[in-house]
Amino acid sequence: MNRALTLATLTLALGACAHNATTGGAPAASSAGVEFSAIPVQPADATTLPDGLAYKVLRSGTGTAHPVLSDRVTANYSVWKADGSFLESSCKPAGCEPATFPLDKLIPGWQEMIPMMSVGEKVDLWLTADLAYGDPPRKPDRPAGPLVFEIELLAINPPEQPEQK
Repeated sequence: MNRALTLATLTLALGACAHNATTGGAPAASSAGVEFSAIPVQPADATTLPDGLAYKVLRSGTGTAHPVLSDRVTANYSVWKADGSFLESSCKPAGCEPATFPLDKLIPGWQEMIPMMSVGEKVDLWLTADLAYGDPPRKPDRPAGPLVFEIELLAINPPEQPEQK
């Protein structure tokens, strides 16, 4: 019985991976683990700011504090090119490995969006090329053009203190 259950579970997992590979889906950040999804399509009810940044809140945060540019933030994220090509994610089928970044070192779209979020908040984010890495990119080996993110803010961390010598 256990062998049959294990085989059925493995078959379902492999089927999900095969479906994901054929549909272009990618792992997306999720507090309940990894979900497989395709690029988030910008809905009509997304909020669009004057500079072109567009976002949709998927889950409200639990706190009232918001990060400032000098903070470091910990987040799960997934990113796609505007054509739907998956680039990377902090979540893999084995689980999520949240990333911590100094907010003032991130792309302009993150520097604008993250301070509007509170811990626990999850958003889909559509960035113009100017709010992403640019077109051509301002940094080598970075994608050109608009980008789409799914971001889950997990923690707001104080800035790192310089080492005392």
